[in-house]
Amino acid sequence: MYFGNHPDDCNCQLHQLPVFTLAAENRTTVANRAIENINKADSPAINSDLFQLYSQNYTKALDSVFNDISPTHPMWEKVQQYRLNTANFAAHKAYKVTDEIKTAENAKAVISKYNRFQAAEYNTVVSRSRTAKQFETFQQEKHLYPNLEWIRTRSANPRELHLSYVGIVLPINHPFWSANQPGNLWNCKCDWKTTDTEPTAEPTKITPAAKGLEGNPYDTGELITKKHPYFQDAPAWVEKNSKLLAPYELVYSEIKTKEGKLMVHILSENESGYKSNVSISKILLENKIFNEIKLLPEISETEQLLRKKYYGIDYCNNHYSKCPDILADNTIVEIKQHTGGKRSLKSRLKEAAEKSDIIIIKIENMPEKQVFENIINGAFNNFENLKRIVVFNNKNELILNKITKAN
Repeated sequence: MYFGNHPDDCNCQLHQLPVFTLAAENRTTVANRAIENINKADSPAINSDLFQLYSQNYTKALDSVFNDISPTHPMWEKVQQYRLNTANFAAHKAYKVTDEIKTAENAKAVISKYNRFQAAEYNTVVSRSRTAKQFETFQQEKHLYPNLEWIRTRSANPRELHLSYVGIVLPINHPFWSANQPGNLWNCKCDWKTTDTEPTAEPTKITPAAKGLEGNPYDTGELITKKHPYFQDAPAWVEKNSKLLAPYELVYSEIKTKEGKLMVHILSENESGYKSNVSISKILLENKIFNEIKLLPEISETEQLLRKKYYGIDYCNNHYSKCPDILADNTIVEIKQHTGGKRSLKSRLKEAAEKSDIIIIKIENMPEKQVFENIINGAFNNFENLKRIVVFNNKNELILNKITKAN
């Protein structure tokens, strides 16, 4: 895919220690396990072993450039975007390999073919990361050095594609730099620098970026774009699963609260009931019912490994397809809001009890006291799994926090 006829197209040693050279034994073990699991009838569409193998390779490439970036650094959020971007890239590659293995006569040959691309991908992630980091520095220096100059490649056998750019000097904010940067061709070793030299004419002949390397990564937040071949014909859910496979620190963000800690998964932000769940979670924390709450993403019943990762093995063994709302102090909790409409309070409690042992419910129109107590006691009697019911009214006042005697 990245190897053409030019000598440098096959020269993947921009950095001399690509992951797949260093970890051959580990790679073989992972490949064999992946093949075994993929051939099982209930195997997921994205093999997690392959995803981890590819993702770790790209993470090491990122870390080689951004290892000194802390949360206070101006590029911190952008680097997190790059990590999610490369996780998505890894997920699409793992999906493509998984899909090919299912119908291949020689599964090891499929993995070997895609492993050949790892060094080029590693080096390009390094190069594109370096370009983005340099551009951040250029922004800080532009009051002294307002222009950028394209510098000749370090390669002994340079391709003609970028040679025409050597010596070009244009303002930092010139549109040329949005579409053209060192690293927008696979294994490109060109460079650039700031300068106060007078601008030259804009080049008349433009070399298009390689598929997947379009745009200035500093501006786009993407090191690899969706025009890369791995993304072709891939179903939309692969991107969603990349956010489920990615490390927690990349997909959870904290929402400020007066008390406790509220963490929100990036996928839960687009799901129904999100605003209500955030509001009720804040009330729970402020009333010190819980100390830490995580809003959970919805995960398909076809992704049992991912469900177990987020919901826990016990929950998944008892609830094959249901998706809980939150994880509160490491316990699955279901949130309901009762407005007094067609669905009765009893049915709301029943729905919640079928998904969790702990129910949080906000009631807009409270029933009479005796009726309310009867409904709550009935729920505890009818559902043996119930351990706790917490009720708030429409003024966010705590009405009930009842725990069964057994707990």
